[in-house]
Amino acid sequence: MKKDFSRGRRTGLAAALAWTAAGPWLRAHADTYPAKPLRLVVPFPPGGPTDAVSRIIAADWQARLGQPVLVDNKSGAVGFIGHEEVRKSAPDGYTLLALVVPAVINYQFLGKTFLLPRDFTAIGMTYTQYNVLIVNPQAKGMAEVTTVAQLLAVARATPDGLSYTSAGNGSLGHLTVARLTNLTGVRMVHVPYRGAAPAINDVLAGQVPVMFADSTTAGPHIRSGKLRAIAVTSAQRVAELPQVATLIEQGYAGQVVTPWYGLAAPAGTPADIVARLATALKATVAQPEVQDKLRALGLTPQYMPPDEFTAFVNREFEVWSKVIRDNQIVVAI
Repeated sequence: MKKDFSRGRRTGLAAALAWTAAGPWLRAHADTYPAKPLRLVVPFPPGGPTDAVSRIIAADWQARLGQPVLVDNKSGAVGFIGHEEVRKSAPDGYTLLALVVPAVINYQFLGKTFLLPRDFTAIGMTYTQYNVLIVNPQAKGMAEVTTVAQLLAVARATPDGLSYTSAGNGSLGHLTVARLTNLTGVRMVHVPYRGAAPAINDVLAGQVPVMFADSTTAGPHIRSGKLRAIAVTSAQRVAELPQVATLIEQGYAGQVVTPWYGLAAPAGTPADIVARLATALKATVAQPEVQDKLRALGLTPQYMPPDEFTAFVNREFEVWSKVIRDNQIVVAI
């Protein structure tokens, strides 16, 4: 897949020239920032976890920054439309982006690269999440499966390959299984759905026996006993499922998958404004009430400052881009 590096250089140069031209005005107004409402662009429709967390932050920031923060859902092209809306905005700190891993991964499917701070200016991370490998114990061959090794043994013994589902072709659940099968050499057959809800509904119905799902989607069904968790993708065990071993504990090195959420601003946003926003975000994530709201959504509060978040996001793009290339995954967007 061809990568448009020239576009990236042009974008970076344009941002630099824009900052040079606007610099005196921005510096003159930095001391009074924010002097008007902020807009937080969510690149997905209302109702999902990205939207919910954005509204939690917006509510906290209104009191913290002294200005309303308006959540603006700009969905389409699996996040790219919202990204472009922010990328083309003035780098003045008044237009921000809810940055999440699926939208970053999708740049690869668009034949583009993603790089901070060339494309955006990082403000910081807000939360991480874990994915969980689930099976329907009522499905054929799944009654005794309680570990990944047992699941892979069933997959090896299935002539046409054991089926698994995900929220869609190119989704994090799809890529996680692809990386695991690359490591183990076990063939599994992907059955993609349009979203996590219809996918897990068919796991519950026994149509497809296996899925890597996010903790928010899978949690209620695990607690009810309808689905069985056999691994979590976090680096350590999670408090909600203390009996479930991680992939690493089960012998699958490097298999850490943590969906995440952070905030970003247009490239070239002044450092003092970024620092103000990063300080506000850190304080928000530290609030017990905010932490309770995030945990209620199945999320783990975790602040990460701009520099660390920048390096983290860039690594994420490279890791998942390699999985996409190695498995020749193509998604029409």
